[in-house]
Amino acid sequence: MKSYTIKKFKIVSDLKHLLAEGPIWDHKFNRYLFVDIKKNYFYIFKNNILKKYQIKKKITSIILTNKENNLIFTTFDSIIMFDLTKKKNVKTIYKTNFIRERFNDSYILNDKMILISSMDKFEKEKIGKLYFFNKFKKKIILLKNFIIGNGIDYCKLKKKFYFSISDLGLIVSFKLEKNKVKKKKIFCKIPKKYGVPDGITVDKTGHVWVSCWNGGCVLRLNQTGKIILSIKVPSKFPTSLCFGGVNFNEILITSAFDKKIKEYGNVYLYDTSFKGKKTNYLKTNY
Repeated sequence: MKSYTIKKFKIVSDLKHLLAEGPIWDHKFNRYLFVDIKKNYFYIFKNNILKKYQIKKKITSIILTNKENNLIFTTFDSIIMFDLTKKKNVKTIYKTNFIRERFNDSYILNDKMILISSMDKFEKEKIGKLYFFNKFKKKIILLKNFIIGNGIDYCKLKKKFYFSISDLGLIVSFKLEKNKVKKKKIFCKIPKKYGVPDGITVDKTGHVWVSCWNGGCVLRLNQTGKIILSIKVPSKFPTSLCFGGVNFNEILITSAFDKKIKEYGNVYLYDTSFKGKKTNYLKTNY
C-alpha cells in the first residue's frame, strides 16, 4: 500500500469553514459546488473565482439539475429549490417530520431518482437511514439502524452502490433491484488509524475513494475493498471529495474546523493522475 503527501495543491477556499461538505463537479457548466453546513452557506468555484451564497436553511448537500440557475438542496429537514438568479429559495419540494434525524449526503441516480442519507444530529441514536426518492413523491427506506449515514456513490463497471456508515467505520456495497437492496455486504472496515469514513467517490476505473474524518487522509480502495493508496491532506478533518475539472483529473477535498488546534477547514484542489466520472443531473421543469 502506497502512502504519500501531495505537495502541490491549490487552496480554493480559506473562508474559515466550520464544516465544508458535499463537493460536486458540474461538468455541464464547468464549476465546483460545495457547502458549509454550520454557516448556512454554499459556494461556487468557477474560472478560479469563488462566490458564496447564504440561505436561511442549513444545507447538507447539493443536487444538480439540468438548468444552470436551478439547484436543489437537501437541508436538515427538507428538500428545496434555489434560484441562483433570484438568489433565494423558490420552492420547498419535500418537507419531513424529522425531530432529531436530519438529511446528510445525496447521490443523483438519474434524471428522476436520488438517494439521500440521514443521521442523528446529536450522533447518539441509531436513527440514520438511506432513502430512495422518485420525483420526491415516492420515498423508500433502503437501509437503517445506524447513527451516521454518509457518502454515497455508484460504480457502473460493477453495477454496485457504495455507502459510508461513519459510526460503524464501514463502507458497504449493495445492488439496487426494483428499488430494493440486494447483495449487501461489508466492502471495507476502515482501520481506526485512518480515522472515520466520511464522503466517498468512485473513479473511472471503479476504485473507491473515501475521505477520513479525524485521520487527515483520503484512501483509495480497489474492488476487493483493499486499501491501495493513502494520501495525507493538510487538515485532520477532511469531510468529502469529488473528481472534477475539464479532464476529470482534479480532486476537490473539503474539510472542517479542528477544535484541538483551533484551525478552520479549507477546501483544497489537487491535480492527479487519476480520473473521475461524470455526474448525473435531476430533471426539473421549474
